Amino acid sequence: MGFSRDKSVLWLSGWSVPSDIWNNQIFLLNKEAKKEKNCFSHKKIDFNNIKHLKDIIEKVSLVIQKEKNNQHIVAWSMGAMVALTLYSLYPDKIFTLNLIAPPFSFLKSNKNNFGYKKIVFDIMKESLRKDKKKLYITLITKFFVKTKKYILTNG
Repeated sequence: MGFSRDKSVLWLSGWSVPSDIWNNQIFLLNKEAKKEKNCFSHKKIDFNNIKHLKDIIEKVSLVIQKEKNNQHIVAWSMGAMVALTLYSLYPDKIFTLNLIAPPFSFLKSNKNNFGYKKIVFDIMKESLRKDKKKLYITLITKFFVKTKKYILTNG
């Protein structure tokens, strides 16, 4: 029996994180699906023992190309970056993307017009060495809250 395009899920873990990290989510999803007499095909992929990004993309590309139906992809961290790359390569084979904590490039470069200049990153690294708590508070107030009274610190 083939799976419809809304019943096949590809799970991508982060760099050096085993795919077993998804076991609980898959178990809970299948438990709920059984109540509605649905079943899902699940394929977990991890990137352990793979050293280059192109090899990771190739590994997942082979899975996507073999599938007859579109994929739902759930991806975490480095897996989310891979999922975005794969979507750009195979938009007709990927039905949905669920990205969890995708990393991004926050430095400007010839390939990335957005982000900070490298000098800003160097200043942040030096600030981290000097006073972690102060840097933490600065970043939280800059990006998330406007006042320090909402910041929880440990010490």
